[in-house]
Amino acid sequence: TLQNLLAEGLSIKNLPKIMEAIANNLPKTMDPFILSESVRQALSRQIVNDYLSPDGKLHVVMIDPRIIDRLNKSLMQDDQEGRILILPHELRVRIMEAVYTEHQKALEENRFLIFVISRYLRQPFAFFLTKELPSRNFAVIASEEIQRGVATEISSVLSLPTREEQPQEA
Repeated sequence: TLQNLLAEGLSIKNLPKIMEAIANNLPKTMDPFILSESVRQALSRQIVNDYLSPDGKLHVVMIDPRIIDRLNKSLMQDDQEGRILILPHELRVRIMEAVYTEHQKALEENRFLIFVISRYLRQPFAFFLTKELPSRNFAVIASEEIQRGVATEISSVLSLPTREEQPQEA
C-alpha cells in the first residue's frame, strides 16, 4: 500500500492517518490496491491541497463519458497489479494521443495536468498513463477526493476525435 502511494508521488508523512485507514479496512480486504484507495480517501484533503494552483483553484481535466464507458468495459482483475485496463491497441493509441494533447495544453497554460475520474477507475487509469508518461508529469484524482468547497475549474475535457475529425493519411 505504501509502495502504491509512493509510486504516485504522494507523501506518506501522515503515517498515523495512513495506518488508521489501513487498519479500518483490513477486515474487509487484504488487496493492497483497494487499501491504497482507502488511504487516498483518508488523505484526500492533503492530496487535493497539494495540487491547488497559486490562484487557489484545482484546475482539472474531466474525461468524456464515452471514454469512461470504454474504460469500464475494459477493466480486468490481475493478481499482481489489481484492476487493470485491457484496451484494444487502436483505442489505447487514440487515448494516449488525446492525453499528449492535454499534456501539451497544460504546459502551454503553465498548469499541472490533473485528470479527474471515479474512484473505481482512478488506479487503473493512473497505471495505464504511467506506462506512457512519467508519473510526475500528471496526477489522477478521484472525484470523491475533492471536498466540497474546493474551487475547481474544468480546464478541458479529455475526448477522442470522431472519425471525421481525425487527420486523413494521403
